[in-house]
Amino acid sequence: ARISVPARARAPAPAVPAPALARASATAAKVERPASAAALLVAPPAPAAAPIPPVPVVSGLMVDGEDYRAELGPRRYRVRGLTRNADAAVLKVGLRLTVGGAGGEFFHQDTVDLCQAKQRSAFVAAAAEATRADAEAIRADLGTLLDWCEIAVESHRRAAAAPKGAERPPLSAEDEAAGRAFLTTPHLLDRIAADYDACGVVGDAAPKLVSYLCAVSRKLEQPLAVLTMAPSAAGKTSLQDGTLAFVPEEDRLCLSAMTGQALHYIEEDLSHRVLAIAEEEGASRAAYSLKLLQSEGKLSLAVPVKDPESGQITTRIREVRGPVALFLTTTAAQIDEELANRCIVLTVDESAEQTALVHQAQRERETLGGLMQRSRAAAIRRLHQNAQRLLEPVAIVNPYARFLSFRADRPRTRRDHMKYLSLIRAITYLHQHQRPRHVVQVEGREVVYIEVALEDIAAANALAAAILGRSLDELAPQTRALLGHLHRLVTARAATEGRQRATVRFTRREIREAIGWSPDQVDIHLARLERLEYVCAHHGGQGARYVYELIYDGQGQAGEAFVMGLAEVATIAAQAAAPTAATSASEGSTPDLRAGSDSVPWGVRVGSVGADREPEDGAIPDIVVIDPDGDDGEAPGGISNGAASSYHTHDVTPGSAAQRLAIGGEA
Repeated sequence: ARISVPARARAPAPAVPAPALARASATAAKVERPASAAALLVAPPAPAAAPIPPVPVVSGLMVDGEDYRAELGPRRYRVRGLTRNADAAVLKVGLRLTVGGAGGEFFHQDTVDLCQAKQRSAFVAAAAEATRADAEAIRADLGTLLDWCEIAVESHRRAAAAPKGAERPPLSAEDEAAGRAFLTTPHLLDRIAADYDACGVVGDAAPKLVSYLCAVSRKLEQPLAVLTMAPSAAGKTSLQDGTLAFVPEEDRLCLSAMTGQALHYIEEDLSHRVLAIAEEEGASRAAYSLKLLQSEGKLSLAVPVKDPESGQITTRIREVRGPVALFLTTTAAQIDEELANRCIVLTVDESAEQTALVHQAQRERETLGGLMQRSRAAAIRRLHQNAQRLLEPVAIVNPYARFLSFRADRPRTRRDHMKYLSLIRAITYLHQHQRPRHVVQVEGREVVYIEVALEDIAAANALAAAILGRSLDELAPQTRALLGHLHRLVTARAATEGRQRATVRFTRREIREAIGWSPDQVDIHLARLERLEYVCAHHGGQGARYVYELIYDGQGQAGEAFVMGLAEVATIAAQAAAPTAATSASEGSTPDLRAGSDSVPWGVRVGSVGADREPEDGAIPDIVVIDPDGDDGEAPGGISNGAASSYHTHDVTPGSAAQRLAIGGEA
């Protein structure tokens, strides 16, 4: 389409003959170039995050690589270097005019600033003399070119400022069917863990599943972040790379390092993508930006900019919009606490059994079966990528949210609790093709949502118990591992030598020989244990070596010191199926506990005992807790009044927490 652009108050441009337009179109059709080379200059589409007003299509100006060409009557113009100008206030270009005639082709070329009248006049005079063309026609052409070039520069500037992201490839019918079949697989999390093993990432399933769910959470409003801590060669990079291989290429951005201000000037569209950095050390200078991007979902930076027209310094706000799912790895024993508490901290199994599994997998890759498995692994990764492309934005509602629990003895659990809830959302989101969709009217518009299922909470509880407990530990995973090794070492020596644990002493060399760690690893983590008073150092005298005493009795070895206080799924189901008076009262309403009412939950009946007694002021009379079997077991459904062989009755005020606790204890 060709849309004429109104010129300024200059001499009107001469009419373009129809044959010239036909010749220009035919020339463009004959030359086979990439889509960006022989296409009309069109403004880029506005990104969803930051809408940009559309730029008009430029009439007659065609893109030819880095050059622009225009044909006005018998005069052909080539504009070179136009996009090097920062804005339309200065349009310094290399301008070439070619005119064909009976005597052949004549041309004139010069460097000219189209915004400078003096330079335009000089070009007109020289070009008219060199090409024997009419000077007034050339002057009118330059006015038209100026209009077109201003629009072209503005279009290029907007295109450069627009966030850039990889285009999502279309899915074939076969790939889409395979992806949907994968997403509807029963026991989907088990299938994902098995696919990790098939792709060469062997070992504990919990870190792999949490890493996968964090990658999937990139499409949610509050994505998760993962920080994998492990010593060198332990396999942390293999875990991260294995997860990233399942993510579609257009949804991930992998970097080796990042400078302090790099995120503020990035041209990539980061919204709902995975941002992976190979080592946390490579992003240490950008730690502040990463923390804000993870917690706030966007970055904003005020930068001084010189106005090209007035010369004054003005302030421009640069914004980078997220949210992103952040992936980091580190070998450091300790990292920035503010960054760590925004992430789910993963670690890698460093046991001898895990090392044997890794060796077995490495040897298997060298066989014919390994060659065939690599081909199958590529197909598995492609299947996961296509399946994740089929995950659609959908709201998630947790009908069991009121019945969940989480430990609250430390302020930092406020963030850990959100990680737990986000983990549940990610599991539900991954299973969206296995959940019925519901529609609700919200302020006049329809909102589609899916609900969290009890099995989603059960899976989240299992993963949280294995992973989130580390976030409450004052020791880094590797330091905690060393403490466990020392505990077993001291316990074994005390039993072998028949002495008290407090009298057992050990040296750094004995530690290295017992657990096979390097001297640097032992030095770093033993020093931290000593600083936190898990280990006490004893000087052996001048010239003698240090010996150490373990002042730790194994607390937390079974996880009891780091229990997250999560509600059991059976308890959640029972509470959801049988809301108590306390639950209803907490929602701001008095429960309907009349005898024979359909809303009376199982196990609770009113009026079967003491119906002739007057209640206290504000109390509901005679709430009866029934155990039909008389053995304090679970009450089956279908209880009828008077069917109890044991019961407890109590007057209770719904707003009184003390009375609610009392009736539960007495019953």
